[in-house]
Amino acid sequence: MGIFTRKSDIEIVRASICTVKDNIAKVEYLLEVGKADEKFCVEIGKIYEILKYISPSNYEPVQKIDKKISDKLDDLKILVMKAERRMKFENCYDEIRELEKIVAEREIKFKNI
Repeated sequence: MGIFTRKSDIEIVRASICTVKDNIAKVEYLLEVGKADEKFCVEIGKIYEILKYISPSNYEPVQKIDKKISDKLDDLKILVMKAERRMKFENCYDEIRELEKIVAEREIKFKNI
């Protein structure tokens, strides 16, 4: 029989800090890889400016959205790698729009805590 323990708020916030930092690093990577397309860099730059100032949270719905942002950034990284080879970033803009919606949803949830 095991002992079940609930994560402390400190552990939860630490995990959230790591997720937020990872998301920022992913966007920085996308900025570097996508620098061949100016429009792409402008669009990702907008998201970068928002994510740079996002606060970590121990509120579960916000953490789920942070995970969605991370997953969407991973998808976008794959698209950018393919687009970079062909120098065609048009396919990435739909993903960026979805990412912007997810980031906006996170901001709303965080404000409503």
